Amino acid sequence: MIDLSVLPVLLFQGGTHGNFLSRCLSISSGEGTDFSFYANKNGAHNNTGYDTKIVNHVHDNHVHGGMRPGDHWLGLQNNDIWTYINVDTDDLYVLYWHILFAAGEFGVNVLELKNFNMLEQLVNDKKIHLVVQGGLKDQVNIFKDNSTIGLREMFKRSFSEKNGILSRQIDILNEHKISNIFKFSWFYKWEDFEKQIEVLLVSLGYSFKVDIKHHWQEFVDRKQNIICSKQLVEQAFKCYSNRVSMDISSFCIYEQAYLDYLIEKHLGYEIENYIDYPRNTQDIYPIKAWEGIRYEL
Repeated sequence: MIDLSVLPVLLFQGGTHGNFLSRCLSISSGEGTDFSFYANKNGAHNNTGYDTKIVNHVHDNHVHGGMRPGDHWLGLQNNDIWTYINVDTDDLYVLYWHILFAAGEFGVNVLELKNFNMLEQLVNDKKIHLVVQGGLKDQVNIFKDNSTIGLREMFKRSFSEKNGILSRQIDILNEHKISNIFKFSWFYKWEDFEKQIEVLLVSLGYSFKVDIKHHWQEFVDRKQNIICSKQLVEQAFKCYSNRVSMDISSFCIYEQAYLDYLIEKHLGYEIENYIDYPRNTQDIYPIKAWEGIRYEL
């Protein structure tokens, strides 16, 4: 049995692909036997065939939010972290989808959410604190009384720097001595991912021996809906900025919220939430929110 306490620590927050990165390192180094990462799972949590670990991948909320039964091996002996997966504000659109849909394997696709019913069921699950970061339960309780408008507002706040993931990250960076940073965005471009895997392997004393592109391809294929959705909203923002017509009548609430977030970031102030969302980018005329109305997370 592997003594994980002696392995270099890969520290990551919920949904930031730490399990996937750990598996890729083991396989590409030649130390681990190749296996199917996704057998019977939405996320890369399948351990069947995962016989050799070369890093100790530690979930941050195991360290700071308590351990689940059987997770006693995850405790850190000191503050030295070999690698931390770093998240930027621009990553949150994809990350939040991944936390609720793939990482937690709850199957809650934010692109399909039209009300709070599914989220309320999720936050009442006793396991939720082990997966979802940023106080989702508190956010649901704050915004649920405003139905669709509240859901759009809650999502919009999830994309901002007030997101709990980013504030927790500041604490992590201050609390630990971290030797390597692996950027969340590197997971989504093969050239970056391959290069950085090689860098990490060298730092561990290994070389890149086994091709893992098939694992990476399956990884990004499973996330095409959210990747394309983000690109679509960013295109809509460009059209809004240039006063160019683009039909956005099919935008789901999550996409509407992200477009509002991008507009607020561009304008530099909070805007009023639409009751009936505009159907075209040329119909978007944001009104600055009244100073007396603010949601506090």
